[in-house]
Amino acid sequence: MPSQRSVKRIAVNIALDGGLAAMAAIVAHWLADPRGGWLHPLWFLAGGGITLVLAGAPFRLPQHYWRFSSVADLIAVTKGSAAAAIAFAAGLLLTGTRWPSPTFPIIHMLTLLVFLGGPRLAWRIRLSRAGARQAADPAETRHVLLVGADEIADLFLRAVGSRAVPLRIDGLLAMGTNQPGRRIHGFPILGMVDEVETVLERLAAEGRRPDALVITDPDLR
Repeated sequence: MPSQRSVKRIAVNIALDGGLAAMAAIVAHWLADPRGGWLHPLWFLAGGGITLVLAGAPFRLPQHYWRFSSVADLIAVTKGSAAAAIAFAAGLLLTGTRWPSPTFPIIHMLTLLVFLGGPRLAWRIRLSRAGARQAADPAETRHVLLVGADEIADLFLRAVGSRAVPLRIDGLLAMGTNQPGRRIHGFPILGMVDEVETVLERLAAEGRRPDALVITDPDLR
């Protein structure tokens, strides 16, 4: 059974999504028919919010944790936006209301996607940057070199970048021959794994010799 705090969070999400969807509806109306004005008809506000809340429920939009929004959440937002736009357009037809333009359902869906997906993505990026800015004690910070530029290295870099960790990534050593010179999350791939001694000597000459190597490729352990 959901806790009281979870219920409140879901209620807040419903209110936020409904409010954003209401604004998206009037913006979509204006984009489809600029001469029609912003708030005419005014019931677009309520209709846009209600259809999104109902159409988004099967995709669990009210249960999204904005702080940890992922690609899967954005896909759900896309599906919910499409369902809400279709439901809203169908409602207009059933009530005998003319669409602002023939392309209104598409405009409405794209507007919903921006209004619902944009804040989620912005919130996630903001918190990730805030965590990265929380500086650790310089005396405790260790310089490390990642070995193995694969999916696990990507996860490691995401984790380090999202919170205050006393680590400084100086670069990566890759497995493939075509990877040196490229970057992952802004960190340079300095060479291949079998060039570890050369890379370490170069970093030492630059005064950047790492304190440790972090093995991210299981095949190297």
